[in-house]
Amino acid sequence: MFVSCIMPTYNRQHLIPVALKCYLSQDWPDKELVVVDDGSYSVEDLVKQLVPGAVYIYLAKKQILGTKRNLACEAAGGDVICHFDDDDWSAAGRLRDQVTRLLQSGKQMTGYHSITYWNGIKAYRYVSGVPQYAVGTTMCYQKNFWDKHRFPPKNYAEDNALVYKARDEGQLITVDAGQMMVVRSHASCTSCAERLRQNAWPEVPQESLPREFFDAVA
Repeated sequence: MFVSCIMPTYNRQHLIPVALKCYLSQDWPDKELVVVDDGSYSVEDLVKQLVPGAVYIYLAKKQILGTKRNLACEAAGGDVICHFDDDDWSAAGRLRDQVTRLLQSGKQMTGYHSITYWNGIKAYRYVSGVPQYAVGTTMCYQKNFWDKHRFPPKNYAEDNALVYKARDEGQLITVDAGQMMVVRSHASCTSCAERLRQNAWPEVPQESLPREFFDAVA
């Protein structure tokens, strides 16, 4: 099964190298990376240096995030699409974990309903109040499901539209991310930064994060 990892990005040259190296570490062999960049400067050289075979699309004008995700999906050559955002850390087995669950379940979408966030100093846990929810950055789905529904032209929570559609159609299977992913909170991640500022999520010990995460972000 060929998998397309999609990465919309905007002026995050300081963050993207970790995500690119995580993509390279994935032990799922049949994969590609699709980067859609509408930043004020191109990061093509950086992307191609680390991932020479990546599909890189530069947009001269800033676009809505939902539009960027749709452009990435349109360019994707895989039957399965996995979100691989530029501010995430993913364990080497993440793609295998998610794609295997997707295929074995026969569902159209999978993802993680609970995940750890790291703000550079402390770790916090987001735990969904309902198991039938996937955090947008963790979504993995059949391309034909996206083609039927597509992302709305929104800059925030555009991913929820597809998650709720999959849930309502009985096509969503989710689990806790465990140590498969860590989201790196930063100033341009407005939603998670605000929730962390408000202490909306419980703090967890640093020791609960994978050692490989700290090796990657050091």
